[in-house]
Amino acid sequence: MISVGNYNQRLNEAQKDKELETISTHDELTGIHNMRYFMKRAQKMLNKACENGKSLTFLYFDIENFKTYNERYGFIKGNELLVKMATYIKGEYSHGETARLSDDHFVVLIDDDEPQKGIDVIQKRLSDIEGETFLRIKAGIYKTNGMKKDGSGPEDISLLCDRARFAATSIKNKSDKSYCIYDEKLHEQQLRKRYIISHIDSAIENGHIQIFYQPVMDAKKGSVCGLEALARWKDPQYGLLSPGEFIEALEEFRLIHKLDKHVIKLVCEDIRAAMKVKDKPLHVSVNLSRLDFDLCDIAQDIIDNAKDIPRDLLVIEVTESTLNESHTELKKAMERIRRDGFKIWLDDFGSGYSSLNVLKDYDFDVLKIDMRFLEDFGKSDNLRPILENIIRMAESLNMHSLAEGVETKEEYDFLKDLGCDMVQGYLFSKPLILDDLKIFLESDTYRKHTILTG
Repeated sequence: MISVGNYNQRLNEAQKDKELETISTHDELTGIHNMRYFMKRAQKMLNKACENGKSLTFLYFDIENFKTYNERYGFIKGNELLVKMATYIKGEYSHGETARLSDDHFVVLIDDDEPQKGIDVIQKRLSDIEGETFLRIKAGIYKTNGMKKDGSGPEDISLLCDRARFAATSIKNKSDKSYCIYDEKLHEQQLRKRYIISHIDSAIENGHIQIFYQPVMDAKKGSVCGLEALARWKDPQYGLLSPGEFIEALEEFRLIHKLDKHVIKLVCEDIRAAMKVKDKPLHVSVNLSRLDFDLCDIAQDIIDNAKDIPRDLLVIEVTESTLNESHTELKKAMERIRRDGFKIWLDDFGSGYSSLNVLKDYDFDVLKIDMRFLEDFGKSDNLRPILENIIRMAESLNMHSLAEGVETKEEYDFLKDLGCDMVQGYLFSKPLILDDLKIFLESDTYRKHTILTG
């Protein structure tokens, strides 16, 4: 006969065992399964589906603008949103396996061929609670083919999840899309991304990364007053890789500092070579990524590479989005760069939500107006007063103004009339390799630009 004391002890032990089991299989915050348990269950489901010749569907969910929501409403509200999101997903896909991967990322495995309906429902429910922050679902869908191509067994679970994740990532910042299905086109993009990540070191070593220079024009004189350095990757297998493609991949996998450090090195070498020919060559601006300040001592790297170069010949550009987050170390690095004598330009001004805060917290020498402003040229009556006030504001803060993306004479005349100091764009020149730049500066084509002022 079991005594009451022993019974209670066994009951407590059983409860503890159950709690430990729950902790090992469930996400502590949301209560749905964790990734470790999901991987085990998904493997069993996939094995069974392969045996029966059936396919399954992986879903990957991401909440776009969750970080902004968290910063605006606080950590507790952010956690509440994650719990609600888990509830919505679990409710729509109760017949499948659901898990929280990390942060605001969730995964689902189902045998449903039409998961899009559930995505639409979740988006609607999320929109009802978003408040002042525009929350959007970004979902990736990958339908399994069953066996590996060689017929040796089911494909790797982590690889299948990654394909669904890649599909979701491909529609990031696309407001008109809430989901994307992984297809052959995305598969090719994913292969290229993996190629970029695994070949960045060899590309640097073998000279596949080259510097192109785009002229910056003095708006009043119509003559070249500087250059912007732009990285180009000429690959032996893929040919000329798109900057948007390799820069995005390197930032995603936190390797962008390798590219940016190499660009600084090459630009400084070109400036030294130019100094041997001319007493005062054109200044060159180089772009830094937000991650450069986290992944390396970029300030020291700039100082070391430019130790024998006049400080006014190398300009540092940072994008507005780089500075939107509060980051003490970043600010220290920026101050160190400026203290050493380098000019700092603010790139893509007006592209984000914190433009004025950035101007309040940092000092810049030039304000580069985001080229998307000119997309509305001739379409919006608001464009003139907006640009006019931006240019005046820059002047009042002792900054010069520079407008990017100038493609027509009408746009140039418009900006010149507003008092913009510098302009840049295909109207004057596309980015050129150094040899072609020299030819351009001596050509009749360039001389025509110097009389644009009429």
